[in-house]
Amino acid sequence: MAGWQPVRVALLFTVPPVLPLLLQPDFGNALVLVALVGALLFCAGIPLRVLAAPALVSLAGAALYVAVKPYALARVRGFLDPWRLAQDEGFQLVQSFVAFGRGDLLGVGLGDGRQKLFYLPEAHTDFILSVVAEELGLAGVLLVLGAFAAFLVAGTRIARRARDPFALLTAFGMTALIALPAIVNAAVVMGLAPTKGFTLPFMSYGGNSLIVCALAVGILLRLGSREAAPEPQRIGAAAPRHRASE
Repeated sequence: MAGWQPVRVALLFTVPPVLPLLLQPDFGNALVLVALVGALLFCAGIPLRVLAAPALVSLAGAALYVAVKPYALARVRGFLDPWRLAQDEGFQLVQSFVAFGRGDLLGVGLGDGRQKLFYLPEAHTDFILSVVAEELGLAGVLLVLGAFAAFLVAGTRIARRARDPFALLTAFGMTALIALPAIVNAAVVMGLAPTKGFTLPFMSYGGNSLIVCALAVGILLRLGSREAAPEPQRIGAAAPRHRASE
């Protein structure tokens, strides 16, 4: 039962922010917040057998929410068959596909994209990666995704080098706070996940998002510099002995 105690404590801090998100309604952010908490618990050493039950309950709750909320069900339908619903629920995803198709390998040129003008909804926030795909092509998309992949690897390395559990969880949390929305956003614009209002960190329009992401990176860099610094010599430690010159 000892493994359940951290899960109970985590639930006490997770439920209060999740409920207002569901009431907005903002199901996607609520689901990602739960996923972040689960990832942090796993990183803290909670066994998978303990996390399995909360995970199943969360999945069942997500399925029930989608079934009873028309807007969520419409997004799932648009994801499953966007071309048949191209004038309705699948419109945004189809226009994203068109942007990717027009971009081809190298794009139509920076600033010359057409989809952002009248066709692609939320091109400046949720679907900014589609604009990159149209204007800079596959090369631009790979560059953006490669930058986030490099950030994920660097953040994970900082977390693994942490000297105490708090630093480890903080580094992992700051990394996931940026990497997970980026992964979800990229999956949505490519048709790999249902449409969700997730912005792309550092690229989508929004001052608050930029400030939070910058703070997360600052905390991560501070942890990285601290873990990389050599440990100070303990007071009273014996000085190294030198061989007397002959």
